Amino acid sequence: MNATGTLSRATQIVYRVGSRHSSEVDTLTLEPDGRATWTSQGRHCEVQLPPEVYGDVLGRLAQYGFKAATGLHGDAMADYQHEIEVLEGPKKKSRCTLRLGHEFGTYLGDAPIGMKEVVALLDRVASRVESGADLSESPDALMGALLRNIDFPYVNPHGEPGAFLLIDPRGQVLAASSLRFALPHASGLLPFRDGDRFGFVRAGGEVAIAPAYALTLGFSEGLAAVKLDGGWGFIDVRGELVIPARFAAAASFADGLACVQLGDQTGYCDRAGAFVPAPRRPRSSAASPRAGPRSARCRGWACPRGATSIAPARSSCPPASTTPASSARASPASSRTTCSASST
Repeated sequence: MNATGTLSRATQIVYRVGSRHSSEVDTLTLEPDGRATWTSQGRHCEVQLPPEVYGDVLGRLAQYGFKAATGLHGDAMADYQHEIEVLEGPKKKSRCTLRLGHEFGTYLGDAPIGMKEVVALLDRVASRVESGADLSESPDALMGALLRNIDFPYVNPHGEPGAFLLIDPRGQVLAASSLRFALPHASGLLPFRDGDRFGFVRAGGEVAIAPAYALTLGFSEGLAAVKLDGGWGFIDVRGELVIPARFAAAASFADGLACVQLGDQTGYCDRAGAFVPAPRRPRSSAASPRAGPRSARCRGWACPRGATSIAPARSSCPPASTTPASSARASPASSRTTCSASST
């Protein structure tokens, strides 16, 4: 995606994220030639990314009218502050600041259209730079991994949000299109919003579960994570609360387990609601500005019983790629990474 219009003279993108509970600010800097630097808590990392990464981020900022979205957005009491700054030469710059809450990869709070999704993309780029992950994949494979499952909203050429419609295999518009529906469509049900509450509707427009939840991630493996006043729990397709709302945060089920937070412990629960704490990290990252969607400082792999299969050793785990190793043809410069600790 190429940058056009008002950002065509941009020379640098700077992304900063900080916590309301800490003075630490993490900073990602992207250059047009693909150079990327990340500074965090005395560490400085530099990676040579494909120029396509910078071009895609800038193009999306231009698509969503970044200059019109500048200023401060969101709740002053939100836990995290995300700042996107675009420089155009040595003196001119534009800045958009978002105050958002984080819950297992979901950004909560008001923001101009498309900006939350750009933040999600920048967070993934920062994770790649910070972790020193394998960057030898082709530019297309890298961008595919960075953009995976980020649902950027559609805007028409005039910059206005476009309507999404649900269609059947014959192209016929389904009745649920008239509602404020969301994805995913799973177990035959779609999340939809009525006022400030979420429920579930069938594609034909019939309400299956009345709006009663502050937030939901939709169904996965027959259960949906829903947020009630007491916390996060899980409902089945009949709308029955089968796992009590006792979690501070929750993610969708995958392979029979859901990542949850119980009190100050992060771990997993099974379909019966049994909780297994995750292996302890070498040090706490509670005060880190990245304690939201990119919280884990050391990550490993756990088997379904909760035992550690691969000990935590990396600061992040890159998304799995189906691209054969033989098809990746990056230049030697594209895989260079440097990482150092600051002496200041």
